[in-house]
Amino acid sequence: MLFSSGQKLYGDRYEIIKQIGEGGFGITYLAKDSKGKQVVIKTLNENAQNSPGVEQLKVSFKDEALKLASCNHPHIVKYENFFNQDKLPCLVMEYIDGLNLWEIVNKQGVLDEFKALLFVQQIGSALMETHSQGLLHRDVKPNNIILRRSNWEVVLIDFGLSRQFHNQNQAKNELLNHGFAALEQYIQGLPQGEFTDVYALAATLYYLLTKIVPTPSFTRASKAKGVVLKPPREINPDINLVVNQAIMMGMTLDPNDDNRPKNIEKWLDLFGELIPSIDSNAPTWKISGVQFLNELKSENRVETESKVARLGKLELFKKIANIFQGIFETKYSNNLVNSKGAEVNLLSQSKYKSPQILQPKRDYNLREKNIADLLIARNLPGLFEKLLELKGLQINQDYTLRWLYAVGGQSIVYLAEKSNQDLVIVKIPYLDYHRPAYISQSQINKNRFHLVKEGELLKKFNHTNLPNFFELIYSFNPLHNGYRSDEIVNQEPYLVMEFIKGVDLLELTRDFHNQPSIDYEELELLAWEIISKMNYFCITIFQEGYLYSDINPLNLILTANDAQIRILDAASLIPINQDGNISPPFTESYISVEYWEAYEQGKIIYPNSQDVMYAMGKMLWEMLTNKQPYPGENPNLSEPVFQKYSADLQNLINHLIHSKYNNFEDLQKALIR
Repeated sequence: MLFSSGQKLYGDRYEIIKQIGEGGFGITYLAKDSKGKQVVIKTLNENAQNSPGVEQLKVSFKDEALKLASCNHPHIVKYENFFNQDKLPCLVMEYIDGLNLWEIVNKQGVLDEFKALLFVQQIGSALMETHSQGLLHRDVKPNNIILRRSNWEVVLIDFGLSRQFHNQNQAKNELLNHGFAALEQYIQGLPQGEFTDVYALAATLYYLLTKIVPTPSFTRASKAKGVVLKPPREINPDINLVVNQAIMMGMTLDPNDDNRPKNIEKWLDLFGELIPSIDSNAPTWKISGVQFLNELKSENRVETESKVARLGKLELFKKIANIFQGIFETKYSNNLVNSKGAEVNLLSQSKYKSPQILQPKRDYNLREKNIADLLIARNLPGLFEKLLELKGLQINQDYTLRWLYAVGGQSIVYLAEKSNQDLVIVKIPYLDYHRPAYISQSQINKNRFHLVKEGELLKKFNHTNLPNFFELIYSFNPLHNGYRSDEIVNQEPYLVMEFIKGVDLLELTRDFHNQPSIDYEELELLAWEIISKMNYFCITIFQEGYLYSDINPLNLILTANDAQIRILDAASLIPINQDGNISPPFTESYISVEYWEAYEQGKIIYPNSQDVMYAMGKMLWEMLTNKQPYPGENPNLSEPVFQKYSADLQNLINHLIHSKYNNFEDLQKALIR
């Protein structure tokens, strides 16, 4: 061990915590900087220092550090610093909290195909960036791919074996990772190039889907009797035929054989729509929130009390609670009665029967009728009847799907009953339930990813404004299996979460304005409370590096029992450093004019805090005026009904619409004045 625990490096800037790894030439340490932030420091190990070419190795090590610094990519470990300590070159990189894919597969077994393909896409994009800088990684393997604990993003690490393209005639490296290294890495004189990393990435996918290390390339080249590369589908029959073929082509033994794609992009193309395409030109955030985030954390300035506190909050809540309770009891009661099921018309269409079926009151059936009308308006005839077939389906014998509750762009929502007759929400990804196919396979993969991500985010935040997460279950989906008879389909994710009893803001708005006598003062107080609660929610998630990208009145539920504001669709929480490959969710009527124009042109842009506040302003305007907002248009702030509210509230909404607040903290200051 070159450095010891507690040893200070680079003056007192870094302090060694412990050694965490050692390879053929390098040794890595966990350390912390002067601010207590954990980092990884890598240097040459004793074997490298004692080698004849140590001086050239030091030069190459520094060159590698500079090359890594130029690879600015969300799926490549970030370079932070380079210095010399006792004549040893030291590379400082970010510390990634998570497990590598080797550990995950060893503990949990093979990955679901759609997860594995998402990870391969992310690492593929990282390798494309590496290759564009004139580097080969040359050591891609599951151990060198870490899944961050905070999200579903993987990061490629350990560039210690990277080499510039012109340096192709390498001596045989006995420290290669057998099973993941291409044949040309063993045999001097064989060409190396981007296709060398193609082999390793294909071998990595082989392992993720089989939990078997592929037969080493040099063993296959020996042509010993019985030594072959077994196709992964022979080990795991759930692997798609297209995926199986892409892996085998990527692991073609001879680097000169045209069957092995010459670069990562061509290899990923073999998957077709099974894997999302990589857009290397995807735009980044218009305005970085990092500076505001750091300031907010350092100043620790999050005010929790709002203006409504001075306007009779308790009295207001009593009034609102009574209104909510009346609406809830009339329209959304879950006071259900037991029945044999024969009286339930829509439920009788289900092919799943159980001895005792809860009979919904009329309004749940009415809700389903509204969904049917919506799907017909979307030109999706027959889809509603197909989705009804899942009613009565039992999931793990713990939950029974009872009513179709909502159909979104990425998921289908059912109201389900637990074994103790409590109601819960169960979400499933929007798959290819419709024939002819309504969505592509790549979109199906995205929908699965978003559903799993939503579950992870609910667990991560455990926020009072979000639904409570119960569990994520992988189980059989009979509809998808039946509609994809041409392939074997893995079990699908089911997200189980709290059923929030209440009224969405759009419904509440309509009820307020349909009263014979509208109490504008009461509606204004409610508006102040909603914007205060929403902004506090936005501040707390922003502190964690996230934005809520789909603010609209259907995603806000005002609860029936305690008049609290709850926010649906945690999948709309997107990281501030959002990857450009996945379009953020939004509702068209509430996005800014600039955002809408870019969307109409087919561009993908990513919301910042001002876009979120714009949506807040437009939503409040709709609530106060009962006027429908339109995409690509700012709301009319001269509406006569809008003038019935205080100048303070009008001014606040005007500032939200015209981006007068730079960030959520500015808005918070305005709210507590």
